[in-house]
Amino acid sequence: MAGAARNAFTDGWENGWMNGWDPSFAPKFATILFSFLTFLLIWVVFNARPNTKRLEKSAAQQKVSFRIHKAELATRLISTVHAAFVGQGVLRVLYFDGQRLRAENNGFTETSDTAALYFCVSVAFFIGDFLICCVQFEDYGYGFLLHAICGLGTYFYVVMSDSAHYWACLGLTWEISTVFLKL
Repeated sequence: MAGAARNAFTDGWENGWMNGWDPSFAPKFATILFSFLTFLLIWVVFNARPNTKRLEKSAAQQKVSFRIHKAELATRLISTVHAAFVGQGVLRVLYFDGQRLRAENNGFTETSDTAALYFCVSVAFFIGDFLICCVQFEDYGYGFLLHAICGLGTYFYVVMSDSAHYWACLGLTWEISTVFLKL
């Protein structure tokens, strides 16, 4: 069609990008955003507690920076809330939906809206975890940063691809141990 007018919405790179956009991502994005803001609010409220001499003395005795020592309560609380909420959720999904999710003996093709909710919450948690690890890199180091990157990448892929829900549920059951580590 020589001489046809170019339409910016149907031609070029925009066409491939817009046709590949899945409108079902909107509620997932809203869940990720709401969860991230909830985790951020918890962190800000508990990290903003006033300084005390006892807190400074405890940080000096443990030979850690005061900043990480003060943020430790907020970080522990967020990881415990995430582990308890997501842990019970994926266990319920595996119990009630596990056989269906593992259809055809591979566990990659079937999806669950309930499991997707818990994956979105985990994406929000790992975004926050990644940010904390970047800001406090000298305190946390490469190990925690790698954990945050791997968790974020894995569950973001699961949310975006709508696949491997069975295996992602199994992977998130490891987060249950966080509750016992933080006691």
